[in-house]
Amino acid sequence: MVFRACSARRGGAVFSFNHSVLNCPHSEYGIIFMRNISIRLDETTREKLDALAQSQDRSRSWVVNDAIQAYFEHQDWIVEAIKVGIADADAGDFIEHDDLMAELKARNLAARK
Repeated sequence: MVFRACSARRGGAVFSFNHSVLNCPHSEYGIIFMRNISIRLDETTREKLDALAQSQDRSRSWVVNDAIQAYFEHQDWIVEAIKVGIADADAGDFIEHDDLMAELKARNLAARK
């Protein structure tokens, strides 16, 4: 049995209660067991974090977790794009640099006319 605290906002008031469920419908994270980490932030970054969290009516932890997830998604996209590029190059599906520059120069000149 897992005991988790849950806070619900209703009309500006916060109602807190404890219950023995794995998922709180008001949880920011759903059924995920979170671990604590510690980071050091300069004062300006912490102030920005606090302002963003307050403007979204979220906790610092939620904002940081959301930012890290977005970073991972972006990095995953970059890694996948690199893999596709390498596969294209290995298959000979690419254009030489000098040929590309000549093509771009020709298009630029044509656009100016």
